Parts: sequence; structure tokens; C-alpha cells
Amino acid sequence: WKLLRLNCRMPRECDGPVGRDDDEYSTARVAEAEAAVGGCAPFLTQVPWGRNNPYTLKGRHVAQRGARANASEVLPVVVVKDPLTWLKSMCRRPAGVKFDRAGRCPSPLKQATVTWPTLGSTQYASLVHLWAAWHASYLDAAAPRLLIRYEDLLFRPLETVSDVCRCAGGVAAAADVFDSLDEGFGRGPGRRRSRRHNLRRYGNASYRDARLNANDVAVLDAALADHRLVRHFRYGYKGEE
Repeated sequence: WKLLRLNCRMPRECDGPVGRDDDEYSTARVAEAEAAVGGCAPFLTQVPWGRNNPYTLKGRHVAQRGARANASEVLPVVVVKDPLTWLKSMCRRPAGVKFDRAGRCPSPLKQATVTWPTLGSTQYASLVHLWAAWHASYLDAAAPRLLIRYEDLLFRPLETVSDVCRCAGGVAAAADVFDSLDEGFGRGPGRRRSRRHNLRRYGNASYRDARLNANDVAVLDAALADHRLVRHFRYGYKGEE
């Protein structure tokens, strides 16, 4: 969301600073915007039902930060990540998902459990099954939404962010002032890695298959049996080829 926040100006955007560390400011504006005369549109850093929750929780759960936002007027922008590299990201930051992280994570791919708000504990045959179910909830939604690939944000940030901005009715930053976050952002130990670092990591083809064995590929193939998601987002893997 930082790329969009820095490089897109919305016509009804609430006034305020635009910077790399304005998460708390944006959150505070959500509560103020509804009561504002004329109703400015706050920049939400997550959907009202929670960034990690599936689309099926829209209207059934409200995250604390989205308590005053009108979910019916929110255009979700979902960043989709290659399932093979997403697995490695989950090893670093499991985001509340419980799974076996021993050994050469993410291998072996085994059962994963998530406790969703209002839905309770849900078990998935593997992390890849979770990836498929979560993204399918957005892909199959009837309401307007945008699903963009993380890799396009990484390798084609100007074109991708500009398209998203214009789709939402905003004015995109010109190429000569576009901020691609090459140096990263944030402060302290939680500082996000730079785009340069991630270009080296995700531009390495061998990184995708790293720490996955033949059994894991079989699990991948079972989770993505109809290949609908990987074909829609143009992610290939050994079992699909």
C-alpha cells in the first residue's frame, strides 16, 4: 500500500501528510472521515474486515481499524504473491497461521490451521490449500475488486501502480517523481526490505523451488488441481507444466 499511497492522489482524499510512515495517521482519519462535512475519502491501509481475512468475512467481521469505514464503498486491492515464494514468506512471518515450521520450512508441506474471526478454527490440508482458498474468495467475489501480482509491483512498479491509481479514479505520479521505494521504508528492526533487495531475491529462479521436494510438489499439484488460479495469475510450477 505504500507504493500507492506515495504515488497516487485521489480526488476526495482526506488532507494530510503523505509519507512512508503515515500508517497511524491514515488510521486515525478513518474515524474522522465519516463525520466530516462533505465526507472526504480516507486512505485505508487495509480493508475494514481485516487485511489477512478472506473476502467471505466482508460484512461478517469488522477489524478495529476499520470500525468507522463504510465497507460497501471500499475497493479492495489484493496483492497476490507466487505461491512458491509465498510459502517462504510464511516461514518468516506466519501471520497467525499454525503449521509445522521445523525442518527446512516450508518443507514438508503439511496441515495448516487458521482461527478466522466469527468462523473459528479452520484446517487446511497444507499452506498451499490455504493460499488457493484465500485467493479464490477474492477472485470469485461478485463485487468490484482488484487483484494485482506482487511481482508486477516489484518489477514494473510505475506501470502497475499507475494503472491501479487510474482505475480507482486517482491521478498517478509522473515517472520523474515516482517513488519506487528502492531503499525500503520504516524504522528500527521492523524496517521493510528495499526493492533492490527483493529484486535480487525474487529475480532468482532457483529461489522459487528452494526447500521443496518431490512430495511437496505433489501437494502443490493437489492443492491447485484445476490450475485455475496459477493460470489466471500466470504462475507456472513443475506439476502444472
